[in-house]
Order: sequence, then structure tokens, then C-alpha cells
Amino acid sequence: MVVLTQKYKHPAPLPETIVYPDDETLKLPPPVPFLKVSKVSLGIVVSWNMTLDNQYADIESYQLYTYRENTKAPASSTWKKVGDICALKLPMACTLTQLSKGIKYYFAVRAVDKYSRVGPFSQPATAAVMSARSQLCQALGVMEKNELAYILTVLPLLLIKAINYSIIEITGIKCIGTVATEDHQLAVHRILSPINLT
Repeated sequence: MVVLTQKYKHPAPLPETIVYPDDETLKLPPPVPFLKVSKVSLGIVVSWNMTLDNQYADIESYQLYTYRENTKAPASSTWKKVGDICALKLPMACTLTQLSKGIKYYFAVRAVDKYSRVGPFSQPATAAVMSARSQLCQALGVMEKNELAYILTVLPLLLIKAINYSIIEITGIKCIGTVATEDHQLAVHRILSPINLT
């Protein structure tokens, strides 16, 4: 007897995005972020950027979602929110460390403005968790400040000029500071609390 296994297309559709009515008294809600995922030995680095100008309301935070590929039929409800990240100067990045090896994950991010309006999701980006520590330096620069956290520089070809720490707590995520470069200031985060991605 031949058993046929159905192949599903991953990831599942993202949760629906709210469409807000036009309000001439307010600036525009957040635009679509641009998302990038990089595999490192510590886990996965998710970085994003957006094109912002004066027509958009100030961004207060970002919501990071993840989807874990499995053998079940894809459903929007399987996208899980990892956390809320305070908005700092773009581009931003965070490192996810509590991930199962050999599993393919998808990620998406959306912005929330000061009026609590949620913007559209980025296009999902994917990566499988790797375990080879030797690839760490090829993917990013790591400097160890102390036992608290790592400095992760995600953007390539940028030289670090100075490092300034400003530690704040954000819903299970600790902002450990920014990395100042010639052209950009990269906000750096590391999620310190365990993450349930099952």
C-alpha cells in the first residue's frame, strides 16, 4: 500500500491587517517594513527598515511574528507574536536565540504608531536554524561587552565608530544599545526571556 503525504505551501497567510479610514486630522498610518533574516550560530538575526517621512505618524513600536514550518495544514493562526520592540532609529535588528535546530522559521514584522494604529506586515522572510559556530564571524561582527549581551552588527560593509549603551526593558526584550557607524545607527536588541515558538 502506498501512503501519499500532502505537501503544503508554507508559510501560512499572515493575519489580516486592519484598514483604517482616512482621517485628515492625523498623519498616515505606518507603511510596509522591509525585512531581512540572517542565520548565525547563536540563532537567527532579524533586521528591518522602513521608508519614513513627515507624512507618517511617529512609530512607537514594532511587532515581530514568527511561523514554524510543520506537517500540518497552514493557517493564519499559527503565526505567533514573538514580542513588542520599542522603536529606535532605523534600521533595527534583534537576535532570536531560543529556537529549535533543524526547523525552518518564517518571520514578519509590522509597525505600530503613536495612535496605536498597526501597519501592514512585511513580506515573510525565512531561515533554518544552523549550529556551526564557525560561521558566526562571516555573518556579523560580535563584541562582548560583559555577561549581559552581545553587540551584533547586522549591516555589512559598515565600520563601527563608537558603541553607546542605553539599557531599557521592553516586554521580555532588552534593548542593549546602538551601534554607531559611518552612515547608520543600528539599534541592537537581544531577546533574553524564553520564547515559545511551538
